[in-house]
Amino acid sequence: MGAEIDQDCLLALKELANGGPVLELGIGTGRVAIPLVLTGLTVHGFETSPAMIEKLREKPGGDQIRVIQENYVDMNVEGKYRLIPWIDWGPFLLHSQEEQVRCVQNAADHLEDGGFLVVEMPTRVPIPDNQGPNGSEHLLIESITSTSVGLWAVDYNPLDQTLFTQQILLENGSVRLQPVPMRYVSPAEIDLMARMAGLKLKHRWSNWQRAAMTSESSTHISVYEKPAQP
Repeated sequence: MGAEIDQDCLLALKELANGGPVLELGIGTGRVAIPLVLTGLTVHGFETSPAMIEKLREKPGGDQIRVIQENYVDMNVEGKYRLIPWIDWGPFLLHSQEEQVRCVQNAADHLEDGGFLVVEMPTRVPIPDNQGPNGSEHLLIESITSTSVGLWAVDYNPLDQTLFTQQILLENGSVRLQPVPMRYVSPAEIDLMARMAGLKLKHRWSNWQRAAMTSESSTHISVYEKPAQP
């Protein structure tokens, strides 16, 4: 669930919102939405998990956020928004290119003229490199401490860029598994989806301090603008 966003992220999103309404895709426990609403912004968001919504409601400011408890791909919500944040691996958590394309198009349809879709994703993911019996399986070490080991077990399908991952935590004699199906989407591919939806790339940063992205960057933050209609 993570801690609330840091001040650099908050400042960047607040500036992009410029006082307008915000619609977050995958609001979770409110780590992005609550700091934004506490600055005075109107924030709505999508979330399917009742447990996540319950955690959000327990936090100060959580009762000020309208949460739509359904999948956000088709965005069953009225109105236009100045800012739509889609961060924390959001696009990867949709399981097909068709869903990703549809989601970007629907986000564009829900932006007001001059509004922004903000996408945060890693540029590097645990894609196997000819390891395992069929070249698609991979095991990565995420963390090692005196009492625990964190692993990623990954099965990658290059035909449709899907990954089935198991996050494995070995801790004090116990084993915890968390399956996470994903679809990898590159910066160039998400750029194309945005262009198809009528959006233009305004900024691309490597972090929330707004440093320029390079070939060494592990993350990209892409800001797409909906141009004003003539």
